[in-house]
Amino acid sequence: MYLKMLKMIEEAESFIVLDQFLFNDYHCHEIECPKAAKSVTEALVEKKKAYPDMKIMFITDPVNTAYGTHESPHLSRLKNNGIEVVMTNLRKIRDATPLVAGFWRSYFQWFGTKGYGWLPHAMSKKQLSLTLRTYLKMLNLKANHRKVMYTDREALISSFNPHDASAYFNNIGFAVKGDIIDDGLESEQAVAAFSGGSILPQRTKKMKSRASPEHKEDAAIQLLTEGQTREEAVKLINKTKAGSKIHLAILYLSDTKIIKALLKAHQRGANIKIIFDQNMEALGQRKNGIPNKPVAYELMKNKKENLEIRWYETKGEQFHTKLMLIEEDDKVFALGGSANFTRRNLKNYNLDASVLVEGTKDTPALRDVQLFFAGFGLIRVHTIHFFLKLEKMHRYGLNVCITCKKSRIHLLIK
Repeated sequence: MYLKMLKMIEEAESFIVLDQFLFNDYHCHEIECPKAAKSVTEALVEKKKAYPDMKIMFITDPVNTAYGTHESPHLSRLKNNGIEVVMTNLRKIRDATPLVAGFWRSYFQWFGTKGYGWLPHAMSKKQLSLTLRTYLKMLNLKANHRKVMYTDREALISSFNPHDASAYFNNIGFAVKGDIIDDGLESEQAVAAFSGGSILPQRTKKMKSRASPEHKEDAAIQLLTEGQTREEAVKLINKTKAGSKIHLAILYLSDTKIIKALLKAHQRGANIKIIFDQNMEALGQRKNGIPNKPVAYELMKNKKENLEIRWYETKGEQFHTKLMLIEEDDKVFALGGSANFTRRNLKNYNLDASVLVEGTKDTPALRDVQLFFAGFGLIRVHTIHFFLKLEKMHRYGLNVCITCKKSRIHLLIK
């Protein structure tokens, strides 16, 4: 996926705006990881040197500096070369854990996070130790979780972080042309504004004509942020009936509203197939299968023939996909992006961005998403690599980038 980002940087002519959650080289594994963060950093620096007047803004989350504990070499290099780096002001985001937030703000925020660290870094054995205050701030559980990129030519809305260890994760992304770029810029302007960033550029008529898709398709695409993703997901699931097909490939599923909607759809006779990550690892730390394993148990308690759950077998990486496909008569819907199906991601706590694509079974991009899910009909899947293209969708053009690398899917529940 970061190769697509590099291509977009190369092709940009007027501006580049990125909003990325993880942007670092942290990892806890002994294996060598692709230099995703460095590659994107150097590509942006070279672009700025070649076009000094080009507006380049990089919005990111404080997790990349351990919440202010230390400097990020990648972000520092961007700043030192004239690229605007905007650190998201997490104070402007709603408190997901009010008790912890109140305790933090009352007693610890005044002292900051810098100082002599004695606790190990949660994401890397090679990084400096952290202070207790850093971990207390982390427990506020706030994040700018978006993974988007906008240029004058194209938009990329994905589940991929340009973070070295994430290069081995399985991710999806939608590369889009057309007016959705303007919607994305408006969304990013809000984040930049409350975080001290400057005014983002607006696309001119010339830019719009250059980024306009060439052919029409009977389909539409919509940008969704924060709670809009939950609203649309629940609405789509609730519309299903007997014979409808719901496919879900997900890193985390715990939102009660989504779960209840799936259970009701199951009772109505909708055919549901879910591919779960096993939740055995996150950010270098071992996990115990929460939330997906208890959720799978809840879904399977009254299982009928129309419910199938599979577990993606990982070897240290994550099944980082967040993608839903619904087939309803002659209509097909795909929803994917950065948002996990959890309370924090779907109830206006974290910042997230996804897209909803609506079309028919004959829409090329949606056929390709169907092909992605069809690949998991096998007990074991080796390397699958899709770079899927669609020329034009109603107002927008759409490409779908879906990648799976050197992993297997193993049938544990059927």
